[in-house]
Amino acid sequence: MIILSALLGGLWSMLIGTLWYSNLLFGRPWRHLLGIKMISMTSQDMARTFGTTFVLYFFAALLLAFSVGPWYTVGSNLMAIVLVWCVFTFIPMAVSNLYTARSWKLTLIDAGYQLVTFLGITFIAVYLH
Repeated sequence: MIILSALLGGLWSMLIGTLWYSNLLFGRPWRHLLGIKMISMTSQDMARTFGTTFVLYFFAALLLAFSVGPWYTVGSNLMAIVLVWCVFTFIPMAVSNLYTARSWKLTLIDAGYQLVTFLGITFIAVYLH
């Protein structure tokens, strides 16, 4: 079940990333804040970028699946992820963006994606455990 959890977690991250950074949600303001136009990637670049992203989130989900257990409630697992996200994602990202003079909106968009992704991965891992 751990491998299935990691596969679903990797797929979840891709689904959320596609929606999060699309024009339906935060794609326009995100690109505007970074000062970039629509990214035109070759199909080879896209395959490499998306493939690498999936593999990285697969391993993140795999590690996370080993850390959850039936002795914890769904709520306590999700709360733990929020705390870990604050310490290892939000605060370092905010400090980095502060020193590079990037907008708080950009910090919230990027850190928000990470939070939603890891909450989903955690829920999958707990549900399948």
